[in-house]
Amino acid sequence: RRRCVYMKRGATASAVSGTKRPKAAADPPSERAPVARDAGILSAAAVRALASDLDALPTHVEGCVRLLAEGHTVPFIARYRQPETGGMAPPLLRRIDAASRDAASLAARCDAVVAALRKTDRLTAQLEAALRAAPTLAALEDVYAPHKSKPCSLAERARALGCEPAAQAMWRATIDDSGLSQALRAAAAGSGARSSEGGTEAALREGTQKVLAEMTARSPAVREAARGALRRCALVKCTAVAGKLSGSGSGGAGAASSKKASTATAAAVASGG
Repeated sequence: RRRCVYMKRGATASAVSGTKRPKAAADPPSERAPVARDAGILSAAAVRALASDLDALPTHVEGCVRLLAEGHTVPFIARYRQPETGGMAPPLLRRIDAASRDAASLAARCDAVVAALRKTDRLTAQLEAALRAAPTLAALEDVYAPHKSKPCSLAERARALGCEPAAQAMWRATIDDSGLSQALRAAAAGSGARSSEGGTEAALREGTQKVLAEMTARSPAVREAARGALRRCALVKCTAVAGKLSGSGSGGAGAASSKKASTATAAAVASGG
């Protein structure tokens, strides 16, 4: 009689007998249709360096890059694509994802720089090769910096007055002060420039300084040396600012201190003056 009651209520025979039907093996859930994204093409050297850094095989790194380019997510790849990635953990996959995105950004920026230089007829084969070989965005900007056009800058105005030959000679250290004066007088005679502040030679000397300042700021070697000095000697100072955040709570001293707003100011401390 109890069996009949259960059957009328729609219970299965397995439920009546107390036995449980074994669950079928779960298939990997199908992702939503992956959306392919623009992924940077990692060079063979970059793949080898990344594989060495992650202690993985280059083929596994390339497989991960391919899966990411197809639009698969990191959790999906870590769980259901282990044979293609060598079973790499999600943190390692995210590092490969970040490297791929950086490569895509670098390629896009390089294409934009090459197009801008080609438009102004300042692109040469050697310059394009140097731009394509830049490993990072910072290195790319260093190569591009000397060729940027700034028509309204003070240095460009000084070049229009004829200050660039003297600046180039000073940059190569092939001229002394007397030679500089002669070069400036020759430039003044050629351009016919006049200055209301100290005469023609003084104005051209000041213009030469502006050209040298721009050449220094755009020099890749100087920029890299400045970054290296900041990495070695940079000092970050944090000052707590009271009253920026409101609210009360009984979270202890650690929680109270975490509620204080702070502002950070980075100051470069140059060694040796």
